[in-house]
Amino acid sequence: MHFFLSLGIPLHTKKMIYELKDDGLSLSEDILNVYCLVVDFVRNNDEEHYINAFQAYLNLLIKLNITSSEALNAYKAKLDINYQRQEQSY
Repeated sequence: MHFFLSLGIPLHTKKMIYELKDDGLSLSEDILNVYCLVVDFVRNNDEEHYINAFQAYLNLLIKLNITSSEALNAYKAKLDINYQRQEQSY
């Protein structure tokens, strides 16, 4: 998630709130959709394509039965580990 979020920084992305939604596709189809949307973002490198890709990525949480709170807590925990590693020249 950290790497995905970091892609939005140079774009000065303003969107902060995303609504998780199930599009009715299978998990495999959703993963392929995320991949395709990331490719579209890489080709266009604009905010609209970033938001589309990140939204699709977040929607995977539903298929994986992960709540937004659980994902955020896991992200923060991993970020803390990364900061500790940087301080220890890991």
